Parts: sequence; C-alpha cells; structure tokens
Amino acid sequence: MTFLLRNKEIHCGISGSLIHEGAKITNWFDTEWDYGFGKGLDAMIQSIHELKNENLHLLLPSHGSTIPSATKTLQQYEDKLIEFRKLYIRGYPVYDKSIALRDPVSQSTPIPHINQVTPHLFKLSHLHQGRNFCILISDRGHGLILDCGLFPAEILEEIILGLREHFGLKKIDAFWISHMHGDHFLLGPTLKERYGAKAWTLDRIVDRCEHPRRYDYAALVSAYGDGFDGMLIDKAFRDGETIQWEDYTIQVDWMPGQTEFGCCLWLDIDGKRVAFTGDNLFGSPSDPSQTGHEAVVCRNSCILEEGYILGSDYLRKLKPDIVMGSHSYVMPNPEAFLERYHQWSLEMASSFRSMLPGEHYEYHFDPYWVSAYPYRVDLSKESCSEVTISVRNFLETTQKHHIDFLLPDGVTATPSSVTGEVAANSRREYRVVLRRTETIKKNGVQIIPMDITLDQQKKGQLFDFLIRLPETQ
Repeated sequence: MTFLLRNKEIHCGISGSLIHEGAKITNWFDTEWDYGFGKGLDAMIQSIHELKNENLHLLLPSHGSTIPSATKTLQQYEDKLIEFRKLYIRGYPVYDKSIALRDPVSQSTPIPHINQVTPHLFKLSHLHQGRNFCILISDRGHGLILDCGLFPAEILEEIILGLREHFGLKKIDAFWISHMHGDHFLLGPTLKERYGAKAWTLDRIVDRCEHPRRYDYAALVSAYGDGFDGMLIDKAFRDGETIQWEDYTIQVDWMPGQTEFGCCLWLDIDGKRVAFTGDNLFGSPSDPSQTGHEAVVCRNSCILEEGYILGSDYLRKLKPDIVMGSHSYVMPNPEAFLERYHQWSLEMASSFRSMLPGEHYEYHFDPYWVSAYPYRVDLSKESCSEVTISVRNFLETTQKHHIDFLLPDGVTATPSSVTGEVAANSRREYRVVLRRTETIKKNGVQIIPMDITLDQQKKGQLFDFLIRLPETQ
C-alpha cells in the first residue's frame, strides 16, 4: 500500500516498494505473481497509474532516495513499465490452437494419437496439443522417447500398441527428460514399470528429478501429482557427450534458457538435423512478428546472461532444420526465427538491467543468490539435520556477507549465523547443523527467514527455507 499525506502546501506519498528512485522496479522476484503472464506487473502498472493521478509533489520509497517531482517520475515509470511488458510477455500466441502455427509439418497416421514428422520420428497428434511425447523408432524397432507427460497412462498404452502394429516398434530402450519440470516425465514410472525403459537426462538435471522437494524451483514434479516426489534416473550424461543409439549418433548439450537445468538433444535423421529443445521456445517460424521465447520466470533459475542468451546463441549456431519443441510444437526452417529469438534475449537482458537498480541487476532478479539445500529440512523424526547455505557474489570484487537465521524457540543452528567473504564472480557454501530441543514451542512446518547483510548494507529477510517440526499430540 501507499500512504498519502496532505496539507495545504504539499502532497506526499510513502510508497513502500512500489517504485525505486530513478523510476525502477525495487526487485523482480516479488513481481512474479504467475507463470510469466505478467499479473504482478499489470497490478504495478495499475497502481502507478492511480498514484499518478493523486498529483503528488513528493514520494518517499522504502528503497532509494526521496523522489521529488513525483507525478512526472510516475508518468515516466508507467511508460517504461508498459514498454517493458511488451518485451517480457511470451514471444508467441500462447492460446492460438491453429495447427498450421503449431505444427505445419507432421502427417496423420493410422494411430489416432500419433503423427509422423519424418520416417523415423513421431509425436502426439493435434488431438493432444500441449501434451508431451515424441519417439524415435530405429530400423530394428527400438524406441527412444523424448519427454512424456500430461496425458493418461491408458493413452500411452494405446500409442505403444499402435506403434507396434503399424511401425514395427519392438522395445522402448529409454526416455529422455529435456529439463527439470515435472510435466515432462509424469509418465516416467509407467515407462519404467510396464515397458522396461530407462530414464536418461543431463547430469545437472538429475537431482531435481530424483529429489524435487529439496529445491524451491517452479514446476518440479512434486507440484504435479500428489505423492510423486521424485524418480530415479538410470543414466546421467555430461554436457557435450555423444550417445551411440542404434544407427544414430545423438549429441547431448547443456542448453539453458527457460531454466538453467535444461538441455538440447539433437541428431541428423532422415536427411534433417532435428533439435529437441524442451520448453525454451515455441511458435511459428513463418510469422516474422514472433520471437518464440517462453516465459521469463526467475524461480526457474534463469538469469538472462546464463540462460536465454546462451541457449539462443547455441541454437542459431547449431542451425537445425527442424526444432522440436515440447508440448507438440514442430518448427521447420527456423534460421530467421532463431535469430529473432536471440536478439530478443539480448534486449530482454538490457531491459532488466535498465529497469532494476544497481550495476548488477541479478541481485534484484535472482531469488537464489542466497539459498538453502535442502530447501525443506525435516526435524520431525530426527532431532538434527544439516543444511547447506550457498552465497553468490555477482561483483568483480570480493564481497563480505553476514546471514542470521530467524529460528523458532527450541531450534538452534551451529554456527548460529554465517559470516564470511566470497571471491569475485563466485559462490561459497557453508554447512549449518539445525537441532531441535525438547522445549520447542511450535510444531509442523515453519518458515525460516534469512536476514542478509552485504558489505555492511542491510538487505533484510529476502530469502528463506522450511523446517518441519513434530506435530503436537
């Protein structure tokens, strides 16, 4: 809220975190109210619009210096946010159901659920737009599935029966997981148990699939199904590793973008270079107005310079003939599309730098520069447990920090706080042991704020982790 104070001479607003001096956003992570649709941003624009009409002479924000000429600054801020929103919102029509825009390439097959992209590559038909399933079938009848989820196991069984009958599928060797989000392997347990398929993915994705509740990221598998708290990965691949599968040479590369924890799997098949890109980009390459990018969600771990900029540059250099996006997107002849995608990523990073305060925008964008692993610490059965606190420095110089843990009565931390230094552009980890005593006064799940000071500047309780204490009888 904003408090308005008026007398005959001056109208003043105490505006909290609505605006930072210089017509900037105080921080980005508090503005993410939804999954990249801009609801929080729209609310901020509306608030600024209403406040602008109050004809204020002076604004007192919580962060930054006093803002004189407040009405003029608010108008500048509103204009900047509206322009920023145009760049931020997804670069393709999310709700457009047009087949030609989502998949102009694949052809129907005798299997109602399946279309054929090339002689050896198949995907879900247009009846299942938004779901996840692709499969490569070798000449010997072996199958490799690329992502699998968001549709019933009964339909998966019909698909496999149809591929056996019409396209010679004999055995599913493995299924590949493109990135950490749970909707891409919800049917993984079914593929393992019924069909003997192995789970494969990039090494840096593995722990997010196996132990999702140890993290505070968006859209992990535990968010999609009650009781689905992780799945064992059978084989992890390194960045740049090559897979020899059947008659094909498949390349595995780390490819960040929508999330840090993603990859690209690509191969030359049926005379085409095909890249499987997960959720990084969608849309129609034939539409010059589209830039293709998916949501910018900071809780996916996606700092632009370490995410979309790297991933988009990688793809334009790869020069695929077909980009196979997840959720039933097929994008042929993507060269110009990928160039637009990369240019958008550069503009988006520049825009965040201009809209957020300070020289290093990452401190106001990234909700993980101080983080805890595991994010959820269980003290309900054992009286002590260890948590690792990670502190990241984005500066070009050494940075000092101090972190206090706001613990409930009856819970202690050893050490009781974290004080230290982090070298330039690096990260440091600290082991902290949490213990509960017999005199705990609270029960169940408790939030533990971390009160942060950097280089003698108080930052406050920006981040947290959770503990579970025994329930009272």
